Amino acid sequence: MEMVAGTYDLLAVAPGFGHQRLSTVAKAGRNGYLDLRMSRNLVSTASGATITGDGVNLDRVADDTEATNWASLDGVAGRQLTVALPGSAPQTVKRVNVSAMLRPAITGDADTGTQNTLSALRSFAVSACDATTTDCADPARWQRIYTSAGDAFPGGAYRAYVRDINLRTFAVPTTLATHLRLEVLASQCTGGPQYAGEQDDDPATTTDCATASPARSQVRIAEFQAFSK
Repeated sequence: MEMVAGTYDLLAVAPGFGHQRLSTVAKAGRNGYLDLRMSRNLVSTASGATITGDGVNLDRVADDTEATNWASLDGVAGRQLTVALPGSAPQTVKRVNVSAMLRPAITGDADTGTQNTLSALRSFAVSACDATTTDCADPARWQRIYTSAGDAFPGGAYRAYVRDINLRTFAVPTTLATHLRLEVLASQCTGGPQYAGEQDDDPATTTDCATASPARSQVRIAEFQAFSK
């Protein structure tokens, strides 16, 4: 492939391996190659993982692409997705990728509405369980292994932009697990300080996002990925 000299931002996607962003420099008159190494995405449905939990489009949170997403349309804080990792043996988990990317509405989809930028995920928690040593049907047996910062996906003064909500990597303590759980803590609407409280002096309008916005009960996540390396 011939490329004009310059710096390029690339996206590598592979079923069962999630996706990663990388940057490369093409130099004039030079031949080169990319040494791309992708790790197995333990949460991918293409790898055999299964998803249960709240909301709609559950399988789309683990399909290795930000082009689709999961949604809860009737609540935000506490909404959960549980992933049974492939195989019966526990897997080693060292990092997770999460994306809050939105997409255009799709006619006939379970999530047909316009995807308000305020409905994108802002903060989350990850829990783990090992069914080979305990009963994962008991919520008390789960261990929270990661709690994100309150602005894991930061929003702007007016809305969250793509750069604020696209795929990010989070290191977690090395954990053996047969199941992982992703829990919503807040959306851009419910957790963004710039959308909280009254934003103007007009008594005829209520501007507190968490109580007055149509997005107050909606949250969306495009991807949840987990890796051993």
